[in-house]
Amino acid sequence: MPSLMYKQMGLAAIGGLASAVVSKEQARLDESIQRYRNTISALQGAQSRNTITENEIAAQDASTRQDLEIQRQGIIAEGQARTSSATAGISGGSTNRVLQGLRNSVARAQYGRTERLEQQFNAFGAERRNVGISQALSKDTSVIPSPSAASALLGIGTDLLRTYDAHQPKGDRLFDLTRR
Repeated sequence: MPSLMYKQMGLAAIGGLASAVVSKEQARLDESIQRYRNTISALQGAQSRNTITENEIAAQDASTRQDLEIQRQGIIAEGQARTSSATAGISGGSTNRVLQGLRNSVARAQYGRTERLEQQFNAFGAERRNVGISQALSKDTSVIPSPSAASALLGIGTDLLRTYDAHQPKGDRLFDLTRR
C-alpha cells in the first residue's frame, strides 16, 4: 500500500510541475498574441492615416488646379469684355461695371473653392481623429497573469496531501480531523 501511495504522489508531483510549465508557456503565448494583435492594429491605423493624407494631397491638388482654371477663365472673360468694349467704342462707367461684375464672379468662385477645400480638410481631420480613437480603443492592454512558483508549489503540495490522505484509514484522514 505505501508503495502505491508513493507512486501516486510522484505522479501528482510530476503532473503539478507539468501543469506549471504549461501555464508558463501559455502566458508567454498569450503575451505574444497580444503584442501581435496590437502591432496589426497599429499598422492598420497607420495605413488609414496614410490614406487620409493621400486624400488631403489629392484635394489640395484639385483645388489648386481649380484655382488656376478660375483665374484663367477670369482673365479670358476680362480680355473678351475689354476687346468687345474697344471694338464697340465703349468706355467709361459701363465698361468698368462689366469688368467689376466679372471680378466679382471670379471672387465668388474662389470663395466657393476655398470653402469646399476647408470643409474637405475638416472632414479629413475628423476622420483622422476617428482613426486615432478607434486605434486607442482596439489596443489590448489586458494583464496576462503569469503563474508563480509559489502557486505551483502550493498546488503540488495540496495534491500530495490529498494523495496521502486518501491512503490513510478512515478515522485518521486529515479531512476527517478538520471536521471534528
